[in-house]
Amino acid sequence: MYLSTYPAILPCLETVGIIDGTMACCMELLDVFRWIGILEEMKLQSLELPKSEPQHLTDYSQQISAKLVSFVQQMMARDSKTPPMVSNELQGLPTNTLLEDYRLCNTIAQHVSLICLYRYGLGLDRKYPCVANSVRSVIGLASAITMHAGSHPSICLSTALFIAGHEAERECEGDIRTLLEIQYQITKSQNTQKALDMLHRTWSAVPSPNDIRKKDRSPNAPLIDDFVPY
Repeated sequence: MYLSTYPAILPCLETVGIIDGTMACCMELLDVFRWIGILEEMKLQSLELPKSEPQHLTDYSQQISAKLVSFVQQMMARDSKTPPMVSNELQGLPTNTLLEDYRLCNTIAQHVSLICLYRYGLGLDRKYPCVANSVRSVIGLASAITMHAGSHPSICLSTALFIAGHEAERECEGDIRTLLEIQYQITKSQNTQKALDMLHRTWSAVPSPNDIRKKDRSPNAPLIDDFVPY
């Protein structure tokens, strides 16, 4: 059966979270993002299957998505009770502020994973409160971090803000635009500028009848085409 080609093992929650120095999020969350990639693959593969099979794949995808949402929520509860530590390569951080920035970026990444799971795993509309709440959380948490150029966890914010911006309601677009503009002014990253340009086109686009990806920002379409902001 086609579903047998997908792994059945979901991430395991550790007692204390350990933040990866490169991705600025807990290592278990990296497994969640890998699963989000698998869910994306399922959605694309379902278009190529016989009519009887896509529903099985959709049901399986939604079951996995619901379990992953629960897992991320458990992770967030754990991290709220016991703040995560940093991985070995980050030991000896110069200030407590920098450690707190890593923890804020970890929480931002958790909300980003929830946005992806809600929208592209469970197929919820971006107007659902859970989606909108995570978008607003990304904005609020990103606003609390002092952005820096070079080796700093804030470098990961372009990705988070791009994803949140793709699902933002109209009233949140200005906040995301401002944060990305500040990020660009500090880092001078052309990738961040491209993220801004793509969001501007998304926010202002008038979809054509054949443009499924722009029409209502459909949860059935991939979140990002071939562009990964960083």
